[in-house]
Amino acid sequence: FTATADSEVTPSTIAKDGFNSPAAKTVKVSANGDTTIEYNYTRKTFTLTVERREGVASVTVTGKTTGTVTKIESAEGANADNYTVVYGATFNMSSTASTGYTVAGFEGLEANTDKTYTMPMADTVVAAVATPNRYKVILNVNADGVSTTLGAVDENTNTITLWAVYNRDYTVLYANETAVEGETSVSLAAFTKDTIKLTGHTFAGFYTNRYDADQVAAGVAAVAATDKFLPSASGDVVDDTTLYAYWTINSYTLTVEYY
Repeated sequence: FTATADSEVTPSTIAKDGFNSPAAKTVKVSANGDTTIEYNYTRKTFTLTVERREGVASVTVTGKTTGTVTKIESAEGANADNYTVVYGATFNMSSTASTGYTVAGFEGLEANTDKTYTMPMADTVVAAVATPNRYKVILNVNADGVSTTLGAVDENTNTITLWAVYNRDYTVLYANETAVEGETSVSLAAFTKDTIKLTGHTFAGFYTNRYDADQVAAGVAAVAATDKFLPSASGDVVDDTTLYAYWTINSYTLTVEYY
């Protein structure tokens, strides 16, 4: 704008979305030429909250430019990390998974084509997610000649191999290690005296230890379909889980008739 030489002027600042407006300045207009007033607008910062969902061990957020991302101290035991991030800043997010899980990325903020993220003009909540893995469950039928309607028994090992989901239960057991379109599942509860059979015996559940017929230890309970599936692990390697069928020996009535 124009002003009279040697007069004082105070140009107004303008509001810009995502930016902090500076304080207005008053200057004296020079009589010797143009007078320049410089207003510097700083970007606003917003809070980025990164929730750690089930199976996520840790999250790391780093700005592409130094000083654009600052971590805020989280409350002890909190399942989320908070950061102050400069509006429009580009940053990276990465996560690690706990044993039994696989990293599945982040939800709540769309990634750029180079897999970085850009801070929007608002406080934002994203979630680091992970998916539970499937691990092998070997059902040892514990005898020769066992038949079942619920799966093929390997005659060489007397076993049925299924796959359970980590940190779930035995109500959903799959035939495949990874998801297959249209796949079905079976529950451990479906194995009953009517669906798994051995001549002269009655099925009485699966146990974590092997017992001979009619020899189960007192006070030992069978594995329930609703029991949590948390297989043992050696470091990051999760071990196979073997369950053993237990059989009771049938009793029959012998009738002797005399003539």
